[in-house]
Amino acid sequence: MTEGNLWLKVGRIWMNIEWERVLEIAGEGSVGRPHVA
Repeated sequence: MTEGNLWLKVGRIWMNIEWERVLEIAGEGSVGRPHVA
C-alpha cells in the first residue's frame, strides 16, 4: 500500500465519522427544520 492510498483511506474514514457527527448535531439542533442531505 502506498502512502497516498493510506491517507486516502484515513481521510475517507474521517469524513464518514465527521459526517455522522454533523448529521447527529443537525438532527438534534434543528428538529422540524429540513437540512440538505
